[in-house]
Amino acid sequence: MKRTLMPVATLALTGLMLASCGTQPSAAEIVQKMQDTVAKTQSAHVIVSFNGALNGDSANAMLGGTALKDMKGSAKIELWYGQPNLIKAQILEASEPKLVGAMVVHDGSYIWAWDPNSKMAYKIDSQGLRDLAGQANIPANLQDLLADPNVVKGLDQLLGLTDYKLGPNEKVGAYQTYRLDFVPKAGSPAASVLPDAKGTLWVDQDTWLPVKATVEAKQGNGQMEVSVLDLKTPLDKATFQFVMPEKGGKTVDLSGLTPRTMTLAEARTTAQTSGYHLLEPTYLPAGSTLVQVMASKGLMGNGASAVQTYSSPAGNLWISQINGKEMFGNSQKLPDGGQSVTVRGVQGTFAARSEKDSPTTTAVLWWHEQGTGLTVALGGPFSQAELLKIAEGLK
Repeated sequence: MKRTLMPVATLALTGLMLASCGTQPSAAEIVQKMQDTVAKTQSAHVIVSFNGALNGDSANAMLGGTALKDMKGSAKIELWYGQPNLIKAQILEASEPKLVGAMVVHDGSYIWAWDPNSKMAYKIDSQGLRDLAGQANIPANLQDLLADPNVVKGLDQLLGLTDYKLGPNEKVGAYQTYRLDFVPKAGSPAASVLPDAKGTLWVDQDTWLPVKATVEAKQGNGQMEVSVLDLKTPLDKATFQFVMPEKGGKTVDLSGLTPRTMTLAEARTTAQTSGYHLLEPTYLPAGSTLVQVMASKGLMGNGASAVQTYSSPAGNLWISQINGKEMFGNSQKLPDGGQSVTVRGVQGTFAARSEKDSPTTTAVLWWHEQGTGLTVALGGPFSQAELLKIAEGLK
């Protein structure tokens, strides 16, 4: 009997060991499951708590030119998500009381930010946010993520910057999780910026989604933990349409703050909606061709601008106008070599300079347009008489 039972017991034990090994996925399998789940998730409702601290000196050394101070804080945020990039987030609790009620919404085309203290809603289109991020020297992949908060792409980018390994399984609140430990991938941008950083991600074994994360570096540390994770309740697209939370709230449209290339017809419309008339030349140097138009709306029309560029055998001509002369002052302080001239019935300024090691002379003519808030300028390798003739022909 013993001889009979021994092989059976051995087989049973071997089977249990194999089954046990099969229930513990590898780090790569967990990451793939997480990516697959995020990709197929149509909607989610999440409540998550954040807390963190910033080391001002280390952050300033990394960023350069900043004067950040040590700080710490916490917040509880309610999040709604819809494929592929619909997001709504509202602060429920915060260590800084004035942040409670603040909201951010991405409706697929525009990003809205609500400030309950000033009762102002700030609106910016995706391209505008990308442009502003570019001016701030934010890396291109992060520009794309800010302008298009696609969770699938964001997760892929994060994983592409890190190396990870499997840690011990742990219980996080009501969730039984797999633990993944992360460090920056050697040679990646993350490794050059945060070489000593380390992070941990706890992935729910049922949903394959992160329910807790921590990160530590010289520049600071942070933690997030999920208390509500609902993937089953469908969310209507109306959830992601921004509605003014309070009566009397005002909207500030930040879209188009940075100049963009557009057609001349589009520039005329942009100028009209920004409260000014786009001046266009009726006289141009022989052989001139319009090669580019760039325009921006400015902030509520103030600071709106347009630049037309023409090419000709004599050289490139540019014509610029900015709405809101109070932004530049009314004084006509002459630069070195500048001279006062009369243009379109007002006092203007003409200045010219020769390029080093080149026979080319570049000239600029500018003035405050009479009866408007426009500051107008034009320039190129042309004489004073030619620029004045072009200026007088603007309509």
